[in-house]
Amino acid sequence: MDNDFTQKLDRLREQINKRIEFYACEKNLNSMAEPVRYILLNKGKRLRPILTLLSAEVFGFNTKKTIDVALAFEILHNFTLVHDDIMDNDDFRRGKETVHKKWNVSVAILTGDALLGLAYKALTFAPSKKLSFLVELMNQTNLDLCDGQNLDKDFEKRKDVTTADYVKMISLKTAKLLSVCAKTGAFVSNASEREVQILENFGNELGLGFQIQDDLFDIVTEQNILGKDIGSDLAEGKKTFAYLHAVETLPKEKLNRFFTLTGKGTISKTELEEAKKILYENGTIQICEKEMNFHFSNAEKCLFELKDKNTKNLHNFLNLVVTRKF
Repeated sequence: MDNDFTQKLDRLREQINKRIEFYACEKNLNSMAEPVRYILLNKGKRLRPILTLLSAEVFGFNTKKTIDVALAFEILHNFTLVHDDIMDNDDFRRGKETVHKKWNVSVAILTGDALLGLAYKALTFAPSKKLSFLVELMNQTNLDLCDGQNLDKDFEKRKDVTTADYVKMISLKTAKLLSVCAKTGAFVSNASEREVQILENFGNELGLGFQIQDDLFDIVTEQNILGKDIGSDLAEGKKTFAYLHAVETLPKEKLNRFFTLTGKGTISKTELEEAKKILYENGTIQICEKEMNFHFSNAEKCLFELKDKNTKNLHNFLNLVVTRKF
């Protein structure tokens, strides 16, 4: 990643974080102000709003014209995370206590609801001619995210989940929001219908690769880089792409051993190394890498379809995701 793009990302994050304070300091939040600010002012990578802004730039719109729409979907994302953390009973997110852990479940539910209201407020800053479409897009995105989370929870109880089922789930839970962010940036900046579709496809492929990449990180990344216990997905027996591929392809004896090592809630370093060895020898890790790179390659192909546009920064953004270490 070149230095100019790094500086650009820093500027965009600064603008995003400054503008999001406007929503975090909404005067009508009253008793919900503290937990809402706790979420919104927790400065993450802001990849989703950055993607929206970079997509808009391709078609000549600047940050000032698109930042509120970008934040609408970022706030929607945070709304889903607060509720997901309750369902998953997670104690930490981004190194901080989750809302239901710091306060309680009731406060967390209401915080999520308040964030959804703020997401719609951010949409009202969109050009009036675009608003009806964006409201419908927000509604459908929210429904799809709920569907994806429900499938993910349902997978915990099912024994017949396939890798194809998993790809469908992450297309709703992870890829959907990235595709919508890229699509929105193009739409608000008056791109053609074809160009909007290309950016939507780009975001979808980027999101699919992103999630499978995350699955791999849990297995192959060093703990000091990942920032959390490696092998946590294997310990829980979470039905990731790697886990499901192993279930579909391992011979019976190896599969039984794999089941013995995983899904107990904890996994020792020795057990993790043995599980990893089984996955490598079976070709599962290699298949995951192939699937991940297939989607990243498809994302790049989408950008090449925009031959007459300057997509350099979107190429840089894609490379940022492809080369990330955690």
